[in-house]
Amino acid sequence: RSGVAATATSASQIELDFSYSQFGEPSSPLNTPYGGCTYTVVQSSQGANGATYKWTFGAWGGDQGYPTCSGYFQQRQAFSGTTMAPQTTWMSRTGDFKDFSVSEPIQDDDSLTFTLASARIDTITNMLPMDKLVFMTAGGNWVSPSATMTPGNLGAKLQNYFGSSNLPPLGVGNTVLYHGIGGTIRDMAYDYASDSYVGNDLTIKGNHLFRDHKIFEWDFQQSPFPIVWAVRDDGV
Repeated sequence: RSGVAATATSASQIELDFSYSQFGEPSSPLNTPYGGCTYTVVQSSQGANGATYKWTFGAWGGDQGYPTCSGYFQQRQAFSGTTMAPQTTWMSRTGDFKDFSVSEPIQDDDSLTFTLASARIDTITNMLPMDKLVFMTAGGNWVSPSATMTPGNLGAKLQNYFGSSNLPPLGVGNTVLYHGIGGTIRDMAYDYASDSYVGNDLTIKGNHLFRDHKIFEWDFQQSPFPIVWAVRDDGV
């Protein structure tokens, strides 16, 4: 034969398309001696009733989409925000960024999958590791329930409804700086009294610098003195 193409037409049937150009045409399609060779077409005796159930669509790809952001937390690599699952996060096994398998029975270092329990659908656009894992969406900001994430301790807790743009947040000391909806710059840090992550509008005394503008890029300069540099949509 000079080429074979196989196409799965259903869960129990595969169509073969093959061509041959050696020693003329065969006299029979099955088990026929053919130029010193023998070819055989085998059909499963199970038929349609033997269709396998051990298959599933991948979490990413095609219509499912691909993650909008990725990060690292507790020796795991995390991915979040696909087209079909905008509020879902997938985390690898501990210490193995390419392994997303689970054990039987489940172990603490197994891969993790969880979805934000939100009343509205807002895609997770950014993640940032602090003492907990911070999730940023347009409708609000969330943090993981504790510093240790296991199959028995999953999810995220809503901290505020300020919301964040798609601009990646900055980690400054023990604080998260993020570009909020409406052009504000806010910080986000843990507050012991309220046991939550709270923040302030840092542009309240200079909001004319950001009003009616978007920020395309920004970064934090640590020394010789701390300052955030931002590039607006008008090039300033």
